[in-house]
Amino acid sequence: MFMYWNYIEDFEEFSAGYRDVVIETMLCVRGELPLWQWHRQRFAQTLAALDWGAVPPGLWEAVETAVKRPDSRKARKVRWLTGKKRDGIDWSLQFLELLPRPAGIVLTRTACIPETERAGMLKSRNNLQAVRELRQPGSMEAGTDILLCDAGGYCLETTIANIFIIRENRIITPPLRHNMVPGVMRRYLLEKQSRNNYEIIEKNIHFARDLLTADGVFVTNAVSGIMPVSRVLEKPLDTTLAEAFKLIIDTELKIGNTIWR
Repeated sequence: MFMYWNYIEDFEEFSAGYRDVVIETMLCVRGELPLWQWHRQRFAQTLAALDWGAVPPGLWEAVETAVKRPDSRKARKVRWLTGKKRDGIDWSLQFLELLPRPAGIVLTRTACIPETERAGMLKSRNNLQAVRELRQPGSMEAGTDILLCDAGGYCLETTIANIFIIRENRIITPPLRHNMVPGVMRRYLLEKQSRNNYEIIEKNIHFARDLLTADGVFVTNAVSGIMPVSRVLEKPLDTTLAEAFKLIIDTELKIGNTIWR
């Protein structure tokens, strides 16, 4: 059974945990979802891990039809919420305006996230309370983010994105652990394994030994794609390599800067 919820004023308040609702945040361009294949994969794995059963027949087609709205020629951020009810699954799409795409990201500080139990490696809310406390209203300027690390000084992710470094001919991202979000753009890059003479791999990234000495740093999420990091704390970073790699992926997915204008 599928139906649109009439409204969800605050999906975080509605969902006390991810066993109540699953959220996919997607980029919609001209009625298309550039990373739809990878969103579908994660969504199906999430339903299975939560023991919600298989993806209901017709759900993919229903979402694809819903995003082809008359105003979808303009890029939109789409929040897809799916909730488990007694008589099946209900779902809703929220179309949100995109903010200007940042030219680069500044990681203004680091924060340690304590290790907790992870269930199923889902796109989970396990770190939500910690992230809320870090990102207090008015405390973050546009184009800034916070780098989350473990107690040993190894990088995990930021509050809104997965993190990558460039070192010689490798692009490296931390393996999933410690409640990290299995990002759709992250998965897209890893499945391709290589790009423009770069090998793309998972490997632990130490903040001082690896990130601060890297040839380039960027963060990724499904809506903004690749965002070069121009500064970490007080250390400026060269964005040349990250910018070049960003252009390659933007061209592949047809999500260049023009769609934000």
